[in-house]
Amino acid sequence: MGGSPRASLMMMKAAQALALIDNTGFVMPEQVQELAVPMIGHRLTLAPHARFAGTSPTMVVEDILKSTPVPR
Repeated sequence: MGGSPRASLMMMKAAQALALIDNTGFVMPEQVQELAVPMIGHRLTLAPHARFAGTSPTMVVEDILKSTPVPR
């Protein structure tokens, strides 16, 4: 399982709020990355073999963030 369309809207709103707190005029990729683990990690349900191998939802999100190039 993953995030729903509603979850992506909440992620967008949270990123906008973080940009406001950080006093930037727009959302930066780093702010989205900062929010990804706490907002997406708990929504993932791993297959049993992944859990038994020691993989956690946090690790999955972090691996995705590391392998995805940040737009500049």
